[in-house]
Amino acid sequence: MDRLLGWIAAHTRTGGRVYAHCWGGRGRTGVLAGAWLLARGLADSEGVLGAIARLRQGAPGASPETPEQAAFLQSLTLTPRLTGTGR
Repeated sequence: MDRLLGWIAAHTRTGGRVYAHCWGGRGRTGVLAGAWLLARGLADSEGVLGAIARLRQGAPGASPETPEQAAFLQSLTLTPRLTGTGR
């Protein structure tokens, strides 16, 4: 996850845009979006699921999709160098 978030940070820092999508657009995509929120300091591990829910307001289904994905996201420890990088 650190490597992927580092790539996203480098890409967005130079003005690039990133589009992430898995098969259903909720499970793995939600995990990645949540990890980005954590890495940018826009959510903490206690509030990350609520932050995703607010961003997805009106969209069908839960994100992340499974309890295992939600638990992974809430327990995620990111490399400090990612916090505050990118846009």
